[in-house]
Amino acid sequence: MRTIFQQSHNEKDNLRLVGAYMSLQVCDYLTLYTLAKEITKTDIIRTQIENWVTQERAKEDEMTLVKKIVELINKQWKIEKAAKRGTTFQQFKENCAASLTRKEIDAKFIQVIINEIKA
Repeated sequence: MRTIFQQSHNEKDNLRLVGAYMSLQVCDYLTLYTLAKEITKTDIIRTQIENWVTQERAKEDEMTLVKKIVELINKQWKIEKAAKRGTTFQQFKENCAASLTRKEIDAKFIQVIINEIKA
C-alpha cells in the first residue's frame, strides 16, 4: 500500500492537503476501522471526496462555479460601492485576487473571475 510519502516528486506536485476537524466519535471509529481493515484514513477520505466531486461536477462544472463566484463578488462590490468605504474598484479587484490566492484557487480561475468583475 503506497502512502503520500512514497509518491514521486511529480505526483506530489499534483496534490494538496485538505483538512477537516471531526468529532471524537467519528475520529475514533475511523481510526479503529482503518486499523482493522489495514487501510489508511487518507484512502477512505480521498475516495469519498473524489466520488463526491465526480457527482457534483456532473451537475455544475468549474466554469459554472466560477460564474456563481463572480455573481457573489459583483454583489459584494455593489455593497462596497454603496457604503462608500473609500475602496477603489482596482483595490477591490486586487483584494479579491489576494483572497482567492490565499484560498489556493488556481491562477487560471482567478484570472477569469477578476476579468469578469463589473464596475
